[in-house]
Amino acid sequence: KALYNIFSAFGNILSCKVACDEKGPKGYGFVHFQKQESAERAIDAMNGMFLNYRKIFVGRFKSHKEREAERGAWARQSTSADVKDFEEDTDEEATLR
Repeated sequence: KALYNIFSAFGNILSCKVACDEKGPKGYGFVHFQKQESAERAIDAMNGMFLNYRKIFVGRFKSHKEREAERGAWARQSTSADVKDFEEDTDEEATLR
């Protein structure tokens, strides 16, 4: 309900779903707008905002096939690793414990 309430400010929503498993919410969801312009406004306004004290990513939906294709292209040319969900006060000098 909260996700719907937040994103309905950008336009008419056809469906809104938070992904869950047996333990509860998985930390992501999907909002399907009636109009593309509504989705674009939501992406522009909400990407990088904080929701429940966490910075969120809001972007265009990509199918599993699209994500796999991008991941394959990235893996062939990238030498970087994506590191997420560490504490905010962690810096380059942090050590593993």
